[in-house]
Amino acid sequence: MVKEHEGEWATMFGQEIWSDVWGPPQVPSLGGRKYFISFTDDYSWWTMIFLLQTKDIFEAYKTFEAWVETHLEAGIACLHSDRGGEYMSKELIMHLNKKGTACKLTVHDTPEENGVSECLNHTLIEKVWAMLWAAGLPHNLWGEAVLHVAYLKNWMSTKALNGRTPYEAVNGRLPDLCGLPE
Repeated sequence: MVKEHEGEWATMFGQEIWSDVWGPPQVPSLGGRKYFISFTDDYSWWTMIFLLQTKDIFEAYKTFEAWVETHLEAGIACLHSDRGGEYMSKELIMHLNKKGTACKLTVHDTPEENGVSECLNHTLIEKVWAMLWAAGLPHNLWGEAVLHVAYLKNWMSTKALNGRTPYEAVNGRLPDLCGLPE
């Protein structure tokens, strides 16, 4: 059973960002990556994925934050995550405090409270394994596949946005699909 979104929806990009780390798989990706971190905006449902060799998320978070500031001229008001140690590092907490970003952590052992990210990661990985299996590709391509699946997710319409795409919610226009093969 899929849990409905509880509480108020964000009204602008960066108001609430959902995040989670996935991994490790049995086989590292090309380049030895063993994890990925997802960042999903509550307003637009835009998702960005970063492949990681360790669970150290600080640089990935700063890269995502810089993208939000540079490309959208927005800030991150709240980072919503589980209580994984990677989100509780002194370095990350100090950075969030310096930026004025609230850190909303779930209650210990309640992944359903981080449902947006937990559901997203589960869905991404199901699609990754299906894609790799259907194409007959090796498991070590999971990293490239998860980046591709997230890219496609951002370009597909969603019920959460009343049929709009995350791309449209972020950029104010429909994605250009002219270059895709038929």
